[in-house]
Amino acid sequence: MFAAACACGGSSHAPAASGDQLGAIRITGNRAIASDELEAALALHEAIGDGAAVDPYLLGLDTARIRAAYLRRGFFAATVTPAVEQRGGHQIVTFTVAEGRRAVTRVEITGLPPEVAPAAARAAVGLGDGAPFDYDTYDAAKQ
Repeated sequence: MFAAACACGGSSHAPAASGDQLGAIRITGNRAIASDELEAALALHEAIGDGAAVDPYLLGLDTARIRAAYLRRGFFAATVTPAVEQRGGHQIVTFTVAEGRRAVTRVEITGLPPEVAPAAARAAVGLGDGAPFDYDTYDAAKQ
C-alpha cells in the first residue's frame, strides 16, 4: 500500500517535450511598476520550475493579474498583451504593457468626531493631493 501511495504521489505535470519548455518570462513597457514586482505574482513561474510548456489558461490568468496590478495603482486602463516566442529550444513569454492614464489623489475628510483634529486626521492619511493614486494606501487610510 505504501509503495502504491508513493508511486502516485509524484508531480502531476509531465515534463514538456524538448523545445516546449517555458524558459523565461519578460515584461516590457512597464514604467510605474517594476518587472520584479509584477513577475512575483505570476502563476507561470511554476511552469518554469516544472519544466512544463506554457499553459494557455495560466497565460490568460497572468495577463489579468498584471492588468489588475495597474488598476489597484489607480490606472484608468492598462492593456497587457502576451506573446509566446520559441527561442533556442525554450518558450519565452513576453507581456507587453501599455500604461493608460493614472488617477491622482484629492483627499477630503468629513465626519470627524470632535476629539479628532482635522490636521491630525489629514497627517494620518498618507495620501497627498495631486499624488498618483494607490489603492493599497487609500485602503489603509480608511482606518
